[in-house]
Formats: sequence, C-alpha cells, structure tokens
Amino acid sequence: EYCHSVGGYGGVRGPDLTNIGDQLTGPQMIVRILNGGDNMPAFANTLTTAQVNDLVAFLQVQTVWNKKGLGGPAAAAPTPAGAPQLLTSNASSHTAALTLIAGATNALAGFNFNGYGNGQMVVSIPVGYRVTVSFSNHGTFPHSAMITPFADKNLVSNYPLAFPGATTANPISGTPSGGSQKFSFVASKVGTYALVCAVPGHVAAGMWDVFKVTQGGQPSLVPPKLG
Repeated sequence: EYCHSVGGYGGVRGPDLTNIGDQLTGPQMIVRILNGGDNMPAFANTLTTAQVNDLVAFLQVQTVWNKKGLGGPAAAAPTPAGAPQLLTSNASSHTAALTLIAGATNALAGFNFNGYGNGQMVVSIPVGYRVTVSFSNHGTFPHSAMITPFADKNLVSNYPLAFPGATTANPISGTPSGGSQKFSFVASKVGTYALVCAVPGHVAAGMWDVFKVTQGGQPSLVPPKLG
C-alpha cells in the first residue's frame, strides 16, 4: 500500500512488483522478505510462516503471463560425480562421521544440504553414538547447520538445540560461502529431529532435512550418497 505497486496500485517507495514472479524465485523472495534489503525492513520477527507463504504465493503469480508456480519448490538436482561418501561409522566405538555440504547443487535455489531439502534426506543414527559433522558451504549465501527438535523447524528463527554441541558456530549469521566447520555431539535421545540451516528465512526456503535417533540398528543416510 505504501512501498510497492502491483498493476498500477500501491506505493512508489520500493520497486514495482507487477512482474516480480519473472524476476525472483520463491526462495529468493522468502530471503528478501525475512532479511530485508536496501531501505526495506526485515520481517522475520513480524510475519508468521503461514503469512510468508501466502505472501510469496501471491508474488509468484505476478508475472508477465501470470503463470502460476514460477519459482516454486524445485526437485533435488543431480549431484556431481565423484562426490564424497556422506556418512561413515564405527560400530565398535559408537561413532559416526557425517558430511554436510550446504548449497551442494542448485536444487531449491541452492537452499539445500547435499543437494536435498524439504526433508528429502534422512540421516539415522543409533542412540548413544557420537556424531562428528564436517560442514562446508558451497552456496552463494551464508549457511549453517543445526539439529533442532522436529516441531521447532517451523519457527522463523532462534531454533533450540536438540543436543549440546549440535550446531555450527554462529548459526544465525551463518558460515560465508567457501567456509567450513566441524562440530561434534552425542545423539543421546531416541526421536525424530530436524537438520536445519538456522540463518533466518532459510528453512522457509526449504533448507531442512530429517535427523533420526534410533533405538538400535546401523547408521544410515537416505539417499545413501551423492553421485
């Protein structure tokens, strides 16, 4: 009403959004809305997830040809050949090593772990195992990695830790493109959790997967490896 116009109605302080669906993908819109930009406030602490989704759905159909769904959720993209094994384990020492590559592919506009988001990748670890995570950011934006209770993935930001130490450093600001970190934690309680990027707006863009702690069995990752 005050800042943007659509189809000749609205304000003129901000860019005209009449054809914004041709210019930005859904994830890009979410990041812009939640994080703000030049002369635009951040709305991460103002809008609910449902409100953000409704707003993006409206903006996505503001295209030259009004084609619904432009910039919508992308399927997981093929991953590069020769990529590393993502999960290894040692049953005798009750340890597992997990590789996480943020922005590994262009899937979900780069908002993915190992090329997968929106819960497509499921990591299962037996209870009591110590997990060492090797995290690297191949994406354009800063990204982080954190294990949070599954229900809390619906929060806009400030995700609680599921286990002590189960996060990269500075999870809200994230690790810059090209950066890497390691962290370690014990999967101490059986249950279903979420692996999230804790940078505000990135989960809403699809950057989350499933982390399960099982009563027994062997560590596993679905899909089992890149490539």
